[in-house]
Amino acid sequence: MEFALENTNQPIGVSTYQVTRQNIVQPIGVSTYRVTRELPEPLQAEVPSIEDLQGVVEKLGVVSQHRFDDSILFLKQALLDGRLGKILQADAYVKWYRSAEYYSRPIKGSWAGEGGGALINQAIHQIDLLMFLIGAVDEVFAYWQLGSLHNIESEDTLCALLHYACGATGVLQASTSLWPGSPERLEIHGTKARPSLRVTN
Repeated sequence: MEFALENTNQPIGVSTYQVTRQNIVQPIGVSTYRVTRELPEPLQAEVPSIEDLQGVVEKLGVVSQHRFDDSILFLKQALLDGRLGKILQADAYVKWYRSAEYYSRPIKGSWAGEGGGALINQAIHQIDLLMFLIGAVDEVFAYWQLGSLHNIESEDTLCALLHYACGATGVLQASTSLWPGSPERLEIHGTKARPSLRVTN
């Protein structure tokens, strides 16, 4: 914190739990202008806290770093060029496994500390990529299981059907309870092509 306040022309990255982020980011943002490269989870767990940080966020940049992966940039350009044709469906699968030890810290999987479970923590980057590549979702229908495997108060298994503003549909699966876990997968189905990206975690 002292380094950030004293070195106002240096870019910084903030990677911490949402519940502690405001106390770190706000003094830095008030004192200087710089850009954060990555916020690995949502900015804050609650809307009032996000609103408190809006003035700071105008000075700081909130970036989902996977938008700048080479594969995503290539795919984004292909979409802009129309090389996939009409988009019919866009899906994301984050079917992970996390042990009981992972959730042994009281903050993990809590509403107050993290704002939720598998959806907002593990699947947040895939959700961002779907919105970045395909656009806004205007309708959602979902089922979730709260603490299906783990002793947590939030969801560790979720399955959702998506309807995008462009007319495409999609599926989102997010879980930390599916042993032994699978690589993340992003699939886009167009009338001319069907790219599928896999990420090993």
